[in-house]
Amino acid sequence: MIIVMKPNTKEEHINSIIKRIENAGLKIDKSVGVDYTVIGVVGDTGKIDRELISSLPGVSKILKVQEPFKRANRAFKKEDTIV
Repeated sequence: MIIVMKPNTKEEHINSIIKRIENAGLKIDKSVGVDYTVIGVVGDTGKIDRELISSLPGVSKILKVQEPFKRANRAFKKEDTIV
């Protein structure tokens, strides 16, 4: 699952969402870009109420990812990775 935050979302709102996810026993990958902050959720996302999360302040949209290599997906990280 990928949670895309609205531009200029307060850090306290982002941290609140991260805390909810971690309290559900899931891991997060937070990526801060120029315009957006994206929170990648790793684990059984069925433990999370998507409607509740999408109604929280600062949430732009939630994307469900069902393909392999979630962390390398362009929906999660727009920028190129340089190795």
